[in-house]
Order: sequence, then structure tokens, then C-alpha cells
Amino acid sequence: MVAASACAGAAAQAAVHCSDWRSVPGLQLFPDFVREDEEAGLVDWLDAVTPPWRNQQAGVQTKYYSKQFGIVPTLQPRSTRPPDPSLGEAQFPTDGPFGALAERFKEQGAPWASALRGFQPNEANTNDYRREEGHFLAMHWDDRKFYSGPICVVSLLAGATMTFRLGGHHSNFRRIAGDGVDS
Repeated sequence: MVAASACAGAAAQAAVHCSDWRSVPGLQLFPDFVREDEEAGLVDWLDAVTPPWRNQQAGVQTKYYSKQFGIVPTLQPRSTRPPDPSLGEAQFPTDGPFGALAERFKEQGAPWASALRGFQPNEANTNDYRREEGHFLAMHWDDRKFYSGPICVVSLLAGATMTFRLGGHHSNFRRIAGDGVDS
């Protein structure tokens, strides 16, 4: 079950191909959250800042590149902790292009204003998927013990395809495609 509101943004050129996204409880879609002219600057900034891109997230090997900012979820025990710079971990950015993006969540009068009222991001997982290298994000669920309030997904340079499953059952899902590829 999707337990929180989610927002997904994509570049103006990325088409949203799913007409039934409203059938996912709590999902809200804001296709123009990130302006096309901002994307390259955000990607360049992500490539330049610490921590480095890694093939692991929360201590688990991944099939994509990842950077973590802000609180760090730990799987054993299931908890969160502040980032530790001596381990190459970084605070959640409050300035630069990433900080400006986080501030946009608070914009009064924006289409997402009511969905994100009072939202204060404290973590960001940034993932770099390269189809030609076989990258993908395996089926998973965001552990509600780690998170409260909205979970926001911002897609840069391409759309995103997400499959939502109620209760983790393979027979009960909704696929939301926004990458221009049949899903």
C-alpha cells in the first residue's frame, strides 16, 4: 500500500504515459516541478559534490550509482542516524541548486503546496541509472519506520516508470510510466 503522498517531477520533454496514475492512493504527479533549464545544472552539481557516486545504498550493493545526502537509514538495527563525514557521508544540502530545489517544496500557491504543506526534506537518495550498463532499481518498498510524511521523487534527464504493489503482492499493482518506453 502506498502510505504517503508522493510527488514525481520530470523534464518537460518526458511524457507521462499512464492515464490511471490517480488509481494509486496518495500519489500526486507534478510533471513540471523541475524546469528543463535547471536539469543540466542540477546534474552537473550532483556530479561535482561529495559524496562520490557509489554502487551501494544503505550498505547494500546496487545495480546503479547512488549518492546519499542527509540522515542515513541503517538496516541493522532499523533506525536512522546523522551523516558521518569521516565515512564520506554528507549533510542534506541547504544551499546551491539542490537547496533551491528543496525550497521549491515550500512555494505558496504552487500546485504541490497543499500536498507538501509543512514538508521538510531531511534525506535525499540520488540515483544514476544507465540503461546501457544494465542499471535498474529492483522491486523494493520504502520502510515507513524510516520515513514519515511525503516521499518525493524527482526525475532528471528522463522520465520514470514506477510500479506500485499493494501489500507486496505481484498480482495487485499499478504501473506509472513516464519514460516514453512501453512498460
